[in-house]
Amino acid sequence: MTKFRSLKCRRCDGPAPLPEPESDDEGDAEFPHSIVCSECGLEQEYSQQIEAVFMSNDHMSQGQDLLKDMDVDAAIKCLNKSLELRKSALYKQHQDICDVKDHLARAY
Repeated sequence: MTKFRSLKCRRCDGPAPLPEPESDDEGDAEFPHSIVCSECGLEQEYSQQIEAVFMSNDHMSQGQDLLKDMDVDAAIKCLNKSLELRKSALYKQHQDICDVKDHLARAY
């Protein structure tokens, strides 16, 4: 279901699914510059949310590496930062939020 892969609406916190890429005349994929909330219908730009997701992925990766190195305290800090960023950008039931929570649980 798309809401488990959606960004978070800035107005109502509802699911705002990522748009499907559109092909240009040369067959190259282009993404629309806005998303629409499934609950309130707000059309909104989403580059800041994507930037937060990329930063959260960096923190998640760093946290996983620190866990492998048994640096649990530093790993927890990185994973918490990843969770904070993901919660700011992704719909509350997004799979990536569950993934970082799972890694946090393993760290404890």
